[in-house]
Amino acid sequence: MNITFRAALLTLAAALTLAPAAQAELREKTIVRLPERFIVDGEHSPQILLGELAEKIEGGDPALCEALRKLPVAEVPESGEKGRLSPIKVLRDIRAAGLDYLSVDLQGARLIEVFGDGQTIAPATMVEELKKHILRESGWTEDEVSMRVLSSPAETVWLPTGEVGMYVNRLTDQYQGTARYDVEFYINQIQVGKAPFIVATEHKRTVYVPTGNLNRGDVISAGDLGQRVIYVDNQQIDQQLADDPEALVGSRVKTPLHKNEPIRWFEIETNFVLQRGNKATMVVRTGGLTMHTSVKAEKRAALGDVIPVKTEDTKQIVFAKVLASDLVEFVR
Repeated sequence: MNITFRAALLTLAAALTLAPAAQAELREKTIVRLPERFIVDGEHSPQILLGELAEKIEGGDPALCEALRKLPVAEVPESGEKGRLSPIKVLRDIRAAGLDYLSVDLQGARLIEVFGDGQTIAPATMVEELKKHILRESGWTEDEVSMRVLSSPAETVWLPTGEVGMYVNRLTDQYQGTARYDVEFYINQIQVGKAPFIVATEHKRTVYVPTGNLNRGDVISAGDLGQRVIYVDNQQIDQQLADDPEALVGSRVKTPLHKNEPIRWFEIETNFVLQRGNKATMVVRTGGLTMHTSVKAEKRAALGDVIPVKTEDTKQIVFAKVLASDLVEFVR
């Protein structure tokens, strides 16, 4: 046997004894492309077939392609539920079915999310429900609220089919500032899930500020007041901010007020210009006539207050509005 013939025989023998894996490498692969998600729509059999799941199955042995299309690879999740499927699990199923798994090339997603029949709620829809809740709770208008979502679900929520209801549950003491919420989901009035949120909420509002520095004991006049728009993230501070210019004018400064700094109610006090028992002149206007009479205050009062006074001549109790420390006007 010459050397050339012997070498040819050895080459043929080596080819015939190649390992199955090496033989598979020599054959054309069947490509199976897997999606990132698969949604079961409506009625479905209990099992999901690879032919339904895969974006494509092509190439290689046609008989293998057909067998792969009919291969069950996952169970259908319950309505509104979801599961995960890995390519490794798919490959194991192919091998367990006795198919030529070495001739299969799995491509695409590394993890497949499988959704049962249901419906979605996007994070934006949940945020809108949160905003409605905050507006109802605070009594603010939409222009008065500033809301930033600091933490929310990263994706849409998958729910069972049915009538959807949402309920917002605040988990912290205050709605102003940074607050935690659960948006709870109900299907046909039965709770089926919830999504956590962290929200920063501020109250956009107009406040009154001094146009210049005011010292303790100063009486505030209309000319001392200006306005600013600020954002408040604390309910207690929000309630302390003075918002009634009529109440501010005539008040006395308790602690020094600084220019353009919001005035808080505890920084001022009522300026009682008329004490109980003090005498004053009462102006009485009737028709085109103006009359004056002396009265005595029955209680202490600030500018603009309506108080009972007693006339000096008839000792009759009437009501009058305080115009100055020694002047009132008959009301009734």
